[in-house]
Amino acid sequence: MPNPAIAQKVVASDGAAQDWFGSSVAMSGDLAVFGAPDAAIRGNAGQGAVYVFRRISGVWTQVQKVVSSDGAAFDRFGQQVALLGQSVLAVAAPNAAVNGQTWAGAVYIYTHDGNTWQQRQKITPSDGSALGTFGRGIALSQNYLLVGAGGAGVNNVHVPGSVYVFRPLASSSGLWNQIQKIDAPDPGDDTAFFGYPLAISGNTVLVGSYAATVNGNLGQGAVYVYKLAGNSSTRTAKLVASDGRARDNFGVSVTIDGKTAFIGAPGATVHGHVSQGSVYRFEEQGTQWTQAQHLVIHDGVPISWFGSSVNYQSPTLLVGSYAINAYRGAAYVFGRPNSAAPFALQRKLVASDAQPGDVFGYFSALDGNTALVTAWGADIGTKLSQGAAYFYRLGPVDS
Repeated sequence: MPNPAIAQKVVASDGAAQDWFGSSVAMSGDLAVFGAPDAAIRGNAGQGAVYVFRRISGVWTQVQKVVSSDGAAFDRFGQQVALLGQSVLAVAAPNAAVNGQTWAGAVYIYTHDGNTWQQRQKITPSDGSALGTFGRGIALSQNYLLVGAGGAGVNNVHVPGSVYVFRPLASSSGLWNQIQKIDAPDPGDDTAFFGYPLAISGNTVLVGSYAATVNGNLGQGAVYVYKLAGNSSTRTAKLVASDGRARDNFGVSVTIDGKTAFIGAPGATVHGHVSQGSVYRFEEQGTQWTQAQHLVIHDGVPISWFGSSVNYQSPTLLVGSYAINAYRGAAYVFGRPNSAAPFALQRKLVASDAQPGDVFGYFSALDGNTALVTAWGADIGTKLSQGAAYFYRLGPVDS
């Protein structure tokens, strides 16, 4: 199980300490974008930025730094990013104030004009409010933009989670219009964090609720499945782990491709190892979702947080485990030779220059034979937690 050679390590050209470059990531073909939500912009601490890289003649090169047109201190612009091919970029600033409402949140839409990314739209919800944190989660497809909100709280009063659904305006390329709001199925469980993370494939949406109470187990976690049709949605399933327990945080990470979904539970106890973490595979069969596999790592130890990130593009699964080895972190690649076989571990990815606290694997992305793993806690020279990212070339799945 060799560790593939690092194809390339990248950092922001103007990175500074505590930028947290790589706190979000998205990749599509030869395009990759990285959020640095704590970056200072024009003296505004924590306003945030997004860095755009392109693979040019095989080399990943920074080509643009994107900032919001009306950003302010502590907006955390870049906390979430999503790409639609190489033509649309969505960036969340969940802590942005809107109309004087603290932490109301906003999402910025950018389109590519052939040369650079240009801000096209600033999206806020129809019922935005203080502490709404609109933009905690994002998922983007050809027909839908999903934005998670809620979960923030003050003085033990929490805003219930929700998901806003947008569709593109046919008359104006690059603009989106809100069509629906999906409220938390259990608003009484107001610290369940419904709405983050999000994933979409076709008309199927996964909505994480990783701190949900299940059968009295605090923080066991759940994931809700919705089917989208035009301007409406229908909840079709609630997924929970067959062996779930309190504080598993099932649903911290979700990914879906076709009828196969993977859900991370990084807080799960495995072989007596607290928070070693695990990943569950679910398959859609007819109108039902069935748990098909439970994935764990054999080199796991307590506080590994395996499952902190998951990315699936058939037939490859990439799983982050950011806390293993004194928070140096690692990522694991799984595959299968055919659709009838279970997923098996193929290789383990680590950073050759890893240091404690790098949290490599906290966020990751996958496209074709390219894996991308970030380490937002990495020090660059004397700049503490500037952050870095690593690209890997993956070979074929072993038969």
